[in-house]
Amino acid sequence: MTWKVREEGSPNVRDGLSLQQVLDGLEDGEYGPTDEVRGPDDADWTPFENHPVFAEAVALEPLPSHDDEETHVDMTPLIDVAMVLLVLSYVTDAPAVLKEMARILKPGGRAVVVDLLPHDREDFHQKMGHQVMGFELDQVRTMLEESGLKVTRATALPPEVGAKGPALFLASGMRCLGDR
Repeated sequence: MTWKVREEGSPNVRDGLSLQQVLDGLEDGEYGPTDEVRGPDDADWTPFENHPVFAEAVALEPLPSHDDEETHVDMTPLIDVAMVLLVLSYVTDAPAVLKEMARILKPGGRAVVVDLLPHDREDFHQKMGHQVMGFELDQVRTMLEESGLKVTRATALPPEVGAKGPALFLASGMRCLGDR
């Protein structure tokens, strides 16, 4: 009873493997979750992550905790640009999102926000789960400033001809060089 393994969709097949050899290959990282396997009783190729014999073996392990300083890499000082595109209308605490966005930027980093201007489209709330019916530009400027960013732009975007949805705004801010 032999098993076959291949990279997803590849014509190159490793053939004649025992179940233990396949499990060892998974454990050693030789095969990944999206690589495909075909067992002696399988009619088709199946990704390891979906195969009943191997799915548990390739389940993702939880990310390491931030308490392990030896393996933790702080990405915060590496972020040059953070973008939030059509997100704020879905959250109940937009200022918290912008504060987190400002927090991850390195000094001189830029924040870019595109979202909806105020509108009366109740169907956006009912069908799409919007929590807020858009934002005034002054409100956006205030939220950016209170998050610790210097506002560099907040403007309404001209709607496309024939656009059916609410109008959008573009706002941007910068983390000041002396911050951190």
